[in-house]
Amino acid sequence: MHRTRVCIKPMILILVIICLPSIAHADAYTNALYNEAVDLSVDPETDVNMSVAIQKSVVGHGFKQEGFQSMLDERYHGTYVFYKRLSDKNRLVAYETYRETADIESLRLLIMDLLVN
Repeated sequence: MHRTRVCIKPMILILVIICLPSIAHADAYTNALYNEAVDLSVDPETDVNMSVAIQKSVVGHGFKQEGFQSMLDERYHGTYVFYKRLSDKNRLVAYETYRETADIESLRLLIMDLLVN
């Protein structure tokens, strides 16, 4: 039992020596992230009175199909990538759904559903 205690102490010391550079590196990484974030600002078009959930759910409304596609490409590029993979018929279905609602989440789900099925 005494021998076990003697072996544990050097192992703890070795573990501390190995982990110290990682801890120092993590601090440098955090500082680098902070320095990058300091220069960020809010988009001037963002309505500060509108909640984040509402801002994310509202899609520009009233576009014709070409304008809808451009708006998707500019504001929701990931959704646009999947939209472009749809057949012409399914693109029309997505566009008609867009005209009925301004909810981007339901539009995204529809596009993914149309893509898979």
